[in-house]
Amino acid sequence: MVHLYHTYRNYSEVVRRWHESFPTSPPDRRTNRNTVAAFEERGNVEEAPREGRPVSDDHEERKSKILEAIKRSPRMSAHRLAFELHMPRTSIRRILHEEGLKPYHPQLVHGLQATDYGRRVEFCTAMLKKVEDGELDIARILWSDEAIFKLNGHVNRQNVVYWSDANPQQVIERRPNSPGVTVWAGIWSGGVLGPFFFEGTVTSDSYLEMIKRKVISYVKAKNLVFMHDGAPAHYSAPVRNYLNENVPNLWIGRGGTIEWPPRSPDLTPPDFFLWGFVKNLVYAEKCHSVSLLKIRIRQAFAEVNVELCQKVCQSVPVRLKKCIDVHGAQTELR
Repeated sequence: MVHLYHTYRNYSEVVRRWHESFPTSPPDRRTNRNTVAAFEERGNVEEAPREGRPVSDDHEERKSKILEAIKRSPRMSAHRLAFELHMPRTSIRRILHEEGLKPYHPQLVHGLQATDYGRRVEFCTAMLKKVEDGELDIARILWSDEAIFKLNGHVNRQNVVYWSDANPQQVIERRPNSPGVTVWAGIWSGGVLGPFFFEGTVTSDSYLEMIKRKVISYVKAKNLVFMHDGAPAHYSAPVRNYLNENVPNLWIGRGGTIEWPPRSPDLTPPDFFLWGFVKNLVYAEKCHSVSLLKIRIRQAFAEVNVELCQKVCQSVPVRLKKCIDVHGAQTELR
């Protein structure tokens, strides 16, 4: 983190470079600032020495209190532990590390239904077969999706933990209905398309108008396969008819050439990468108006370069294989 900041001197660039190098979410702006300040002051990022009772004297007492608190509430964050126990977060994290306890971050997912598992396996198998036979190029799929951005921020997985010596595979089911500005975007190995904004609920009419004006001409010009999920606005007869007429056999979705399995955001780059990357930048500082929110969103999209898009899209076959390996369950690559 310190090296990235001293190299680029820009938090947005630090976030982008972090995503290129590490699978985890980057530290927030305050953590970045405090860590850099500590390094510049002391030459390291360890906790500053304190006067008074030596740490070794009360180490066992601290460890006992921390482990007791974790046993009572394994979902308590290190920040909350520090507040409740009146201890430095650095001490808490060090003791948890010594005890082999790790902060597992739950996945934000749609809950799968019983019939979803088989459909997900069928989809992944069909996709990999088409790639193997040369009928489909993953690099030429435009993966699209909508997301809601709110003025009051978003749920950050980094703030939700489960301390354990083994991954408990905790999940959080996402609530898809939420107020805010709805954003559409597409991502493929050649870059991103969008963002485009909807001022209200996405309807069949508004969605069809958007893809007519801004999407399908781009898909044709770049010789891409278009993908969208099975949301009601996407599945309407007018939308399906339009896609069949304009990009026949070149779209993936509910009712498409390749049937998209429901509740599968873990398989599409907008959900497992793009929205998290953009929201980390957008919500780095509080937005006070929708107009500012839109500006932040556009600025964040400008940080998504082609090299990053290529790496993300190249990971899709790995996810498809993983989904098959776990018999259609939600996947999370670490």
